[in-house]
Amino acid sequence: MGALMSKDGTSLKKYAAEAAEFRGVQNVVADGENLWVDEVVRTDILQAYNQVGNVGSLVDRESITADTLKILVETSGNGFQPVVFPGNGTTDVKPTDTPVWTPIVFEPFEWAVIVPWRDGDQKRTAINIYNQIVQYIGKEYAKLEDKIILTYAGETIGTETRPASGLVPVLTASGRDIVVADYSSKAVVSALAQAWGQTESDGTVTLVANRSTWAQLATSLDDTGRPLFNVVGQEVTAGALGSFRVENSSVMADGDVVIGNLADYLVVTRGGLGTLFSREATIAGVINLFTQDASALRADIDITGGVKRLESFTLLQFATTS
Repeated sequence: MGALMSKDGTSLKKYAAEAAEFRGVQNVVADGENLWVDEVVRTDILQAYNQVGNVGSLVDRESITADTLKILVETSGNGFQPVVFPGNGTTDVKPTDTPVWTPIVFEPFEWAVIVPWRDGDQKRTAINIYNQIVQYIGKEYAKLEDKIILTYAGETIGTETRPASGLVPVLTASGRDIVVADYSSKAVVSALAQAWGQTESDGTVTLVANRSTWAQLATSLDDTGRPLFNVVGQEVTAGALGSFRVENSSVMADGDVVIGNLADYLVVTRGGLGTLFSREATIAGVINLFTQDASALRADIDITGGVKRLESFTLLQFATTS
């Protein structure tokens, strides 16, 4: 209260913020509106995303403010070479490396979702509605990242032509796909050996498939009736090939399996996740929030992705029965 008497601006702002927070706690069950503070909602959505997002947590990431991001990827070079010890008329000459640097440009594009609901539902269960909306958007954001990373084949939206960014279409177009006839032990072992051999990365290898496809692989038996795969800690082993991580993603089609070092894939965002709460807007063909006593939350993100090193990935495509 001293701030009110002395007119200390900083203290007044702090007092007002604390009072508003207190009023919000008091009124939250009454109308629920005070829950929808952009910074809080954004943080809660990202926390919900972290609970379900797996593939997106394994890739490289960049956040930019410019329109595009250009990176340089080394595609060839000799690396460290031996140096001749000087003597007997020789000189100490260090070898010169001349790697080839290939530029790759990333341009994020906007993706958005709007989720409306009736205020009558919120007034009865304000916190429950809030949690449901936040969890739903967090889950859908994780699925969007999986789509960008794994399956997005590109498309034309209005005047924008968005390139393919998904590993499945990119690897298929590049001829880095291996067609596998069935899930027999012989076919699985042969395909894994081929994929393992052509995946040029010393990093941690991850296998990504949907649950149905991984269930087929995980229950494959060798000629002696033993499982082909064994769990070791947080990873899986396949005979003498070594260990790798397994991630499931519902965006993957049945039979498709991506194998590679996900750290060699880059996700680029511009400005981060944005949110906007509204009670007045009209959603064409769906609802008028003002006249129908409803609310909506919009979330949007500028995002894209791309492979940094194509040689770090291989696609297996198992035949599926219709």
